[in-house]
Amino acid sequence: MWYAQIFGYGFALVVGGIMVKELVGVLWDRLSPGGAKNPQLRPNAWQTRALGHVERVLYVALFQGGQGLLVGLWLALKMIGKWTRWSEGGDEKAQKPSGQAIFNIFLLGNALSILYAFLGFKMIQWVSAGRALRACWAPLAVMLLTLALRCSLRCCCKCGQPGAAPPAPPASA
Repeated sequence: MWYAQIFGYGFALVVGGIMVKELVGVLWDRLSPGGAKNPQLRPNAWQTRALGHVERVLYVALFQGGQGLLVGLWLALKMIGKWTRWSEGGDEKAQKPSGQAIFNIFLLGNALSILYAFLGFKMIQWVSAGRALRACWAPLAVMLLTLALRCSLRCCCKCGQPGAAPPAPPASA
């Protein structure tokens, strides 16, 4: 079934791309207001997005070819390339986040990319096997969970520090 490939790769590329971009953007904004679009914090962010699109397509192909271990090898190679930056400390006055904070965003973004690619791979299998219901509910569930995480992080941004309670209403006289 040729259309199963379109569904799977399309989901990983388009839906995965949108969901990862949105969540990672919120994470950068948590580090610094407007951090998602700040070229000092994220130089050449377009390259990261382009790489993410290529990776998700590659990951689906690797999963289809039974070479899922190569996804882990690729991730390890990416980590080695940025290791020195992730060991740096941050500077609040200069609005430079710590290397650990950037590493955590890297890990979350990559985990989501791999998850959406794996779901694209599974969608190909499910559609090919005539399991249309599963090919719909599983990706929908992951999308909803991703949106819930994004919304919870945004709420924390508005309330102040992570996990902080919303401000109390003013006392009436």
